[in-house]
Amino acid sequence: MKNSRIIAGKNPVLEAIDAGVSIDKIFIQKDKKGKGLSDIYEGCKREGIPLQFVPPEKINRILGPKQKMQSLNHQGILAITSLIQYYDVEDVISFKIEKGEVPFLCMLDRVTDVRNLGAIARSAVAFGVDALVIPKTEGADINEFAVKSSAGALEKIHVCRSSNLVNTIKQVKLHGIEVIASDMNGKPMGDLQFKDKPIMIILGSEDRGVDVKLLKVSDYQLSIPMSGKMESLNVSVAAGIIFYEISKLRNTIQE
Repeated sequence: MKNSRIIAGKNPVLEAIDAGVSIDKIFIQKDKKGKGLSDIYEGCKREGIPLQFVPPEKINRILGPKQKMQSLNHQGILAITSLIQYYDVEDVISFKIEKGEVPFLCMLDRVTDVRNLGAIARSAVAFGVDALVIPKTEGADINEFAVKSSAGALEKIHVCRSSNLVNTIKQVKLHGIEVIASDMNGKPMGDLQFKDKPIMIILGSEDRGVDVKLLKVSDYQLSIPMSGKMESLNVSVAAGIIFYEISKLRNTIQE
């Protein structure tokens, strides 16, 4: 696992953005003014880097006592680099197709709990999912807790970040990949055929489900038939069931 690090100060942060350093988030102290901030705003917008305005106390907590002494001239601007390597979804799809393999992707919509993210990653690796597509904002941070919850799976699977999930779905569909959203009103997954089909499953948070904008651009929806009195499952449990059933139909499970 890569070690995340803190980049402090306006110019070092700008240089990191321009150099293409993988940055999870940038923090700027509230009411911060000065020349060069607009360049950081533009860089964040261009690269899809989450930007958060925080009070000075938050900056100090992030730095910690030792880091604070070493970064006295942080200028109220911090960047946190990524713990894992991120990939471009186009590159992952092209790589699988060139190898003569059928892509199997999963997109997560507003899954904010790091434990759920970690558990989904574990199931994804276990059942042959090629990549997880996650939003750059409105999703769980891939921090030490997420990596630990995944038991290392987040380092074994291709993780792709998207600044616009709707556009990513449209992009994926250009490769002939069927996009199937998990939804309680969808078709029972036992009635669907997944064998030899390139697919991307969309999973939403258990409290809100998949966003209606994503449902509209998906090809269709699937549901997990349940005989009990519960209306829904935890998203990581649902992910494990869906991944297992698809991998079983594809004969990718090793006996």
